[in-house]
Amino acid sequence: MDVLTRIDVDGTNVTKVAITHMHWDHVGGMEMFPKAFPKATFYVQKKEYEFWIKHPVARRSFMRTFVDDIGNRSLTALEGTPRLVLVQGDLNIGPGLDILYAPGHTVALQSLGVDTVKGRAVVASDCGHLARNFKEDHPSSLITDLIGWLETYERLRGVATSVDLLFPGHDAGMLRDYPMVSEDVTRLV
Repeated sequence: MDVLTRIDVDGTNVTKVAITHMHWDHVGGMEMFPKAFPKATFYVQKKEYEFWIKHPVARRSFMRTFVDDIGNRSLTALEGTPRLVLVQGDLNIGPGLDILYAPGHTVALQSLGVDTVKGRAVVASDCGHLARNFKEDHPSSLITDLIGWLETYERLRGVATSVDLLFPGHDAGMLRDYPMVSEDVTRLV
């Protein structure tokens, strides 16, 4: 929660949190979120949630390397409450803010479409790990559905005003090539 302080955001005013997918590096720390964001509704794709929480394949040893049990338990504690929305496909969650179904990296990853002063941007998360994945039409590693992934690339390139407004999940350029707002935080648009 230190990052919120560094960018002068009061977590008690946050009303929406999108969980792009349920790998450990995206749900890690979730145990702090319900209290840190007391007014927030958490959004995750229903298919993604049900796979990681309920599907037997998610319990196999290879798949366990991607799991954060504490984060997953924190999400399941919200199940059945208005604070957890299990999304099925695309969903508008506010003016200029859309959840976009983007499977491929995981069974039901979701990205975010955001209206900005430069046009429509897509926070793609791990749909593409690097910016060049979108530019070269080349998937990155760890694919659960290759055809779905390539279809998602095409779709997200069509949603974003330009490929330069498609923001990947693990590209060092995200920290290096954009104006710094605070330690480890940059302004993308």
